[in-house]
Amino acid sequence: MDKGNGQSLENPAAKANIYSANVSQSWMNGIFKKGSKEPLEETDIREVLERDSAHHLATKLQRAWDHEVKTSKKPRLLVPLIKVAGVKYFFSIVYVIIEMAARIIQSVFIGQIVGAFYVGGVDRNNGYLAATLLTLCTFIETIIHHPLFMESLRTGIDVRVALSAVVYNKVIEIVAKTGDIPLVHKKTCHVFVSKHSGMRLHSYNRS
Repeated sequence: MDKGNGQSLENPAAKANIYSANVSQSWMNGIFKKGSKEPLEETDIREVLERDSAHHLATKLQRAWDHEVKTSKKPRLLVPLIKVAGVKYFFSIVYVIIEMAARIIQSVFIGQIVGAFYVGGVDRNNGYLAATLLTLCTFIETIIHHPLFMESLRTGIDVRVALSAVVYNKVIEIVAKTGDIPLVHKKTCHVFVSKHSGMRLHSYNRS
């Protein structure tokens, strides 16, 4: 929010380049710099990106769920969730494969470096080549490691927000149709966040 007129501040991530948004996270430098000099206020919070907004995620999940109900005899929530967050998880799996491959290859290059000194005399050319490739693999692993965890965390949060928003909208719809708030208390879904176990969905039926 803007301190002067109460308008939302634009999220720096919206204009961040690929490297800043996915690798260095340097688009957050501004808020970090301000936080190091003075306490951050609620008015310093930036506007959420459209792709991360509850409205966007809930609409996407609700549309996928409606399609699943119409096309499947036994609708499963997993299918709409895959449609909503499956692509992000796919890229996370790709990151994992690349990171694991880099770790495995590192051990091969270490063996080549050792062999360059102890097998048939000193072979500096192969030793330097193996050391260069080892450094490159380490760099690749470092670049991929943190974006992998960030994207996995972000995907999990997107799923939680989408499910929470859909449940909330359904409760509001029940209230609007029936006008019976006690009925909503008897049969509804309660969403809560536990600092120990994360977000859970519990369905209560007290009738």
